[in-house]
Amino acid sequence: MRNRTAKEFRDIFTHFWPYEKIERYLFYIAEMHPDRVQLVELGKTYEKRSIYAVQIGMGLDYNNMVFIDAGMNARQWGSIMMALYIIHILTECNMYESIAYIDWLIMPVVNPDGYAYSFSDPKVT
Repeated sequence: MRNRTAKEFRDIFTHFWPYEKIERYLFYIAEMHPDRVQLVELGKTYEKRSIYAVQIGMGLDYNNMVFIDAGMNARQWGSIMMALYIIHILTECNMYESIAYIDWLIMPVVNPDGYAYSFSDPKVT
């Protein structure tokens, strides 16, 4: 299953992903790295989409924390992909060990409804 799922996300930096694919990627990352990644559902939007945060770290009491939020406005596609890139680097590229004393809390899509709508209406993009 891991190879099949990993292949789905190989195009992470070639084009912008719709919200549903971002959501699948967040679940994939949490499943593949349960020792240091926790996916937290912060709530639901008006259109019943989940708002997620990805917590990456060891959860030590003395760690500093970096908070990143992206996609507040519907057309901030670049910021969303940058947040996903940071998640990718910290989890998939074995970079976490070099910054193990920092915890990361990343909200890749703060406004899922607006982001999804911007994919459906060409006037928004």
